[in-house]
Amino acid sequence: MTPQYTLITPRLDATGPNNVAAELARAALDRGWQVRWLYLSHGPGRDDLAGLAEVRRFRLSDLWRLRGLVHTHCLRPDLLGGLLAGSSRRTVITTAHNNFLADLRHGYARWKVGLSWSLWRRAVARMDRRFSVSRASQRHYARLAPELHFDVAYNFRAPVAAAALPSPIATWLARQRAAGRTVLAYVGTLSTLKNVSAMLPSLAADPALALVLCGDGPLRATLEAAATELGDRVLLAGHVPQPGPMLEQVDALVLPSLTEGLPLVVVEALRAGCPSLLSNIAVHRELAALGAGLTFDHRRLTDFHAQLRALLARATPEHRAGLKRLWENRFSPAVGFAPIAALAR
Repeated sequence: MTPQYTLITPRLDATGPNNVAAELARAALDRGWQVRWLYLSHGPGRDDLAGLAEVRRFRLSDLWRLRGLVHTHCLRPDLLGGLLAGSSRRTVITTAHNNFLADLRHGYARWKVGLSWSLWRRAVARMDRRFSVSRASQRHYARLAPELHFDVAYNFRAPVAAAALPSPIATWLARQRAAGRTVLAYVGTLSTLKNVSAMLPSLAADPALALVLCGDGPLRATLEAAATELGDRVLLAGHVPQPGPMLEQVDALVLPSLTEGLPLVVVEALRAGCPSLLSNIAVHRELAALGAGLTFDHRRLTDFHAQLRALLARATPEHRAGLKRLWENRFSPAVGFAPIAALAR
């Protein structure tokens, strides 16, 4: 019998949890599963869901009709998953993409955080299986909710076809190379949690460094204003759907985040053979221990330049090839989807 796999997300867009869901959907399709994607509110959509049996908004009747493996992502779908759990007709699982309390405490009133945590904790306790995306995240939940057991299932990225660099980035990159500069790349949301503004003074202190910022968000205007002082050394490229070709060309990815679950962009950097300079948070230390790169003090940035020099010193062609092997062995679909696939046996 063909396994049925249903993904439930808050919206249908290109945010991080949905990018993970899309990889899961493709991996399930490759195994011959029947896959549907249900969402709770409308979004801009995606153009990479060919082959799915259904892509539509969740209906009330789905509470009774869903069969097989049901996989929820994020707060609202997880609350719904608590209602779906407990039926012999389906297995309900969730993936916690971040450290729940650490993320919600940035920008939300304390009472909202407390209420959300209480509801979420009760909902996921009813589910058949829970996954976190890193060992660090697993420890986070073991400490805060010891009654909940989370297994680890790393985020993964599938191989992609070779593609050309977007023209504005290619032109800018050529100018930086002509000037003899080291080129760093940031990929992600331009928000307070990502801590991007903290890097700019370190960049300003070394005229041999250049930075391309790929992404959009509430701090874009602020970053544009700050970047004017650095002239051509900073490029705000906006959203880049496929950062792989760029990561193959730059010297290093830099990610100064205050909190992360397991950043997909580091997986994309591994796939491209690009070393990563990462903020000194638990999940980044985990990735550094696996060989993805080095960490730096993202609060004071006292060791930013020293750690960058150390990272670049070891980024030989052989080392970059080793990063690609790390992706293949740890973060490719064959490995990443295995914990989910085991539930359909």
